[in-house]
Amino acid sequence: PALPPEEPDCAAAWALVICVGTGMTAAAVARHPGVKRLDLVDISPTVTHTLPWFERANDRVWEDPRAQLHIEDGRVFLSQAPEGAYDIITLEPPPPRAAGVAALYSVEFYAAARDRLREGGALAQWLPLHGMTAEELRMLTRTFLRVFPEGELIRLKENEAALLGVRGAGAPPAQPGHRHPTIAALGFESAAAHVSATNSWPDDVDSLLGTSTFPSRSFSRLPSGRRPPPIIMSR
Repeated sequence: PALPPEEPDCAAAWALVICVGTGMTAAAVARHPGVKRLDLVDISPTVTHTLPWFERANDRVWEDPRAQLHIEDGRVFLSQAPEGAYDIITLEPPPPRAAGVAALYSVEFYAAARDRLREGGALAQWLPLHGMTAEELRMLTRTFLRVFPEGELIRLKENEAALLGVRGAGAPPAQPGHRHPTIAALGFESAAAHVSATNSWPDDVDSLLGTSTFPSRSFSRLPSGRRPPPIIMSR
């Protein structure tokens, strides 16, 4: 999503990276000269000590004058940001089964992220496929598509994928085979052809996953033929 859109007002893009981790994604975003401001958010204070361990890969991005490191809950930080503040939001949270992480895969979180994107801004979320069932993958994708109707599921590696969405992505529901031009311009093939907002789930979503090495959670045990519900946090 850091590839600059072909719009003249994107010469000074604001970017947000949630779940900084090793800092490699943040460094990749910072390499784009059009990025004017880069907010780096991680909930763990230890990131300030571990980032230097990966300095050969992360370019010591925390020292970039455009960057500001925030030790804070990413969801809270996002909710406090002004609407339309960012051109780019990217996050690489732990798998949704990890304690306290499910909120970063929820309808409410995606809606907050969409509202903090400017029109035409992009959101990318890394998906760890290892240990995830096809039902869980469908549920996560459907949740994302509730907010980004023309979003796509992109295969990155054997056990990794990404959800990509653009604010103002046209008129939902998307037609089969249609791709938002901003996403199509990235040059990736969609891992599931195009997982549309019509809830017609293609069979080849299953091919993204190998044999699960972790037990399935109860929410993935749905009767055959039923679509899994989106994730909606209880209030």
